[in-house]
Amino acid sequence: MRNASLEELSDDFNLLTHINDSEHLGLHFVTKEVSDFCDIGPEEVKALGSDFIANHIHPSDIPRIVTGLQRLQQESKTNSDAYFCFLQRAKGIRKTYSLLLTTTVYMKDTGHFLSVSTDALKLDTLFSKLSGLNDDITYTQQHLREYFSLSLREKEVIAHVAMGLTNKVIAERLLISEETVKQHKKNIRSKTGLGSLAEWERFANAFDIGVNH
Repeated sequence: MRNASLEELSDDFNLLTHINDSEHLGLHFVTKEVSDFCDIGPEEVKALGSDFIANHIHPSDIPRIVTGLQRLQQESKTNSDAYFCFLQRAKGIRKTYSLLLTTTVYMKDTGHFLSVSTDALKLDTLFSKLSGLNDDITYTQQHLREYFSLSLREKEVIAHVAMGLTNKVIAERLLISEETVKQHKKNIRSKTGLGSLAEWERFANAFDIGVNH
């Protein structure tokens, strides 16, 4: 089944992920997106340690962020689901500040903060994509029973029908007769209720049914 959407969102929105120690807030790990955002290499970013915050976070935001992280660390002792969500202004590649929405959790086992940030100005588009992703998940959940009722051959037929191929072409590709293709399609409709080509396409996409399924 298709699980790539969240990875696609990460690519689309250049999610900035980093790990800081809880004592000095020095960086222990950064993704490529963080170094690209700052226009310096990952090792250089980590070498800055706690100076990274002083150099790249707006001075007015730092006290509020530090206080929030301290509260998160304390709350995490009794609440494993605790997190800190906040807006911050971070200096990027053009040496100007960008508004980021950041969510941080405290990892008690290692004593580090794990943070993920995204451009706050892209949130409307992000939420729209997340809404679409939620629709896809709901559709998949609603049709799981039908998916598992299908034979391997029926899935192969679905993949070819979703490509818009005719019964003749499908028969030639699968080395079966056109009448057999028609019977498979009849059985599939009975199991899934698929009608229009768009419905066949959506079903195939939801369950990642391709010609090599």
